Formats: sequence, structure tokens, C-alpha cells
Amino acid sequence: MFVKYRIFIRIAMILLLVVAILPMPYVYYMGLRIVLSVYAILELYYKSERKIEFGIMVLIYNPFLPIHATKAIWVLVNVINIIILGLIIKKEGR
Repeated sequence: MFVKYRIFIRIAMILLLVVAILPMPYVYYMGLRIVLSVYAILELYYKSERKIEFGIMVLIYNPFLPIHATKAIWVLVNVINIIILGLIIKKEGR
């Protein structure tokens, strides 16, 4: 089922990252870590061709050993991930 709806899930991840650029409550960012980690793990599990990108995403957004950074750094990280996911959608055409 994940593979069938991969494009919609990727778009949803992009939207979640766009919202994360705005000032949100801390609980949103904690939930985002969980959602993005699970998503990246699923991509790896279903043999995505982008193992490096999703592996790094798991490391960055993992909720168990969180990386603490300033809001400006997280905005930059989120924008980079938005661009990467957008390029993956464009390249794979799905």
C-alpha cells in the first residue's frame, strides 16, 4: 500500500516540512520527527533507490537521539529536505 500511494505521501511530507518553517508549538516538531522518521524508514524498507537521502533523514529526524539546533538551522534543514523530496518526485515522475 505504501508504494501505491508514495507520491501522495511524499507530497504530505513536503507540506509538513513547509508548515514546520512557521512558528509552531514544540509538540508539532516532536511529532514531525516521528512522522518523518517512520516515512524515511518505510522508504528504505520498500527498497527506495535513494538510500543515502532517506538514511540521512532517519538520522537527522530520529526522535530517540534528537539533534538540538537553532530554529534557523532547522529551517535550513527543512528547506533542503523539501527540495530533495521535490526533486525525487520530479525525477521519478510518480
